[in-house]
Amino acid sequence: MGKKKSLEALAKEKCCDYYKVERELQRKFKNQLKYNGFQKKEYYSNDDAVKRLNGLLDIINTFFVNNVKSEYLNNRKDHFDFFKIWRKFNRDVAYMDERLNFSNKVEQLGGLGQVYEIETIELYKFSFDSIKELGDRMFNAYEKFFPIYKKIAQKEAILRQGIEGEKNLYNRLKIIGDRIRIIQNARYVIDDDFSVEHDMIVISTYGIFSIEIKNWGLNSHINEKGYLVNKNGKSVNVIEQSMRHVHNLERVIQKEMYHNAEVHPLIVWVNEKSKITNDFKYVTVCNYNDVEFELFNSKKYNQIYSQEDVDAIYRKLQEIKIPEKKYDLDIDIDGLIESTPKFVAGLKLLPELVEIDKEMKETDSSLPTVIGAVLGVILSLIDS
Repeated sequence: MGKKKSLEALAKEKCCDYYKVERELQRKFKNQLKYNGFQKKEYYSNDDAVKRLNGLLDIINTFFVNNVKSEYLNNRKDHFDFFKIWRKFNRDVAYMDERLNFSNKVEQLGGLGQVYEIETIELYKFSFDSIKELGDRMFNAYEKFFPIYKKIAQKEAILRQGIEGEKNLYNRLKIIGDRIRIIQNARYVIDDDFSVEHDMIVISTYGIFSIEIKNWGLNSHINEKGYLVNKNGKSVNVIEQSMRHVHNLERVIQKEMYHNAEVHPLIVWVNEKSKITNDFKYVTVCNYNDVEFELFNSKKYNQIYSQEDVDAIYRKLQEIKIPEKKYDLDIDIDGLIESTPKFVAGLKLLPELVEIDKEMKETDSSLPTVIGAVLGVILSLIDS
């Protein structure tokens, strides 16, 4: 039998392996993103953007599943909660002892406006005596990875909820039949360079309705200034959105049909698990089960169109609408390629290094800085 390696030699060998594994992980991850077209800048409709974002999340999550022990990953329905993964790893492996405040600002793009969410959470940073460099390397990777991943997941969820909300309302209204005409995701141009995209337009004998669809998961409130807000601080000027659609559609109809139509704004809440309240008195807000009754409310609206008028307006609006606007995914792919493999490498290899470090400390109290010295040399070579 060969001579058993010293702990110092074993530590040095494992540290060298760490960087080899990290580089190989980065090569595989980068190639996978390239193969799936994520290194090219492309533009997508909302439907296609949801599919692409979901595909990117699946690639990332599968990469973790294939390279990290399941005991370090938490159960998931759709996507991993990487903050919980990090916290558990520190608790079970790294013995967290340095608390940090990590402020994370994520920009959410919902298609019709921008929502900014600022969240401050507690993290715990590695503070080992002997493998501090690798601990810091993993922490820095996590710190870069987490906001990127969170932004992808939030953007996918926002777009998906919007699409699901539109589908739910359409399915609710189509049972009315020929009494109404429905146009979804219609985009119209005014003055050549200004276009507006409508969630849904409904035409009935009682008028033309521009419907703004909301599918937020938390109870929300429209205040007297017209802002839709929830308890987490998410806020959007929903009245401005609604009236922008109304005025755009009125101008389009006047220009194309020489008809001074009055378009009625209607905000429809389509999430059955949450509620909306309203203090803005000039725009009607209702649950999606109440929409049918609103569209035919003879006490509120006059019956101004014949069925032939309804069909004619519908055909013209269908004829002149332009394709949906396409958007860049706006994802930091380079940051993802840089940080993901480093984070995975830490989850994959640091547990063994921690055990070696513990054994060295138990064997000889004079050894705690040996691995640190080795890693300092390796890091200087790797990053130079």
